[in-house]
Amino acid sequence: MQIKDTNTTGVTFNVGSTVSGNNNGAYVAGTAKLTDKNSSYSVDGSKNNGIYIMSTGDQDITNPTFNVTGNGDTNNGIYIGASNTTNIKRDPATQRTTGYDFITTGTNNNGIFI
Repeated sequence: MQIKDTNTTGVTFNVGSTVSGNNNGAYVAGTAKLTDKNSSYSVDGSKNNGIYIMSTGDQDITNPTFNVTGNGDTNNGIYIGASNTTNIKRDPATQRTTGYDFITTGTNNNGIFI
């Protein structure tokens, strides 16, 4: 697997609309870094993740929106399974004026699972 740093801006991810899982909007491995700004992640089904981090590289996520629904279980907005620094922040200059960063409903679903 080739390791590459990735930058995304304003991407809409729709992950796991089926019950069979192990789907990810972004999968970050090795030492790769994800820099993401103003993206939205809808996570449904079972055992799915908006962002799945198995990287020891630092992650920088700005103004995210995660909607982790209750139609399945064991879904995560962000799953962090490796030792790294993951920065999740809101930029006042570009943030939404209303709404939530994480909406999580259902059984065994998480905004962030570490």
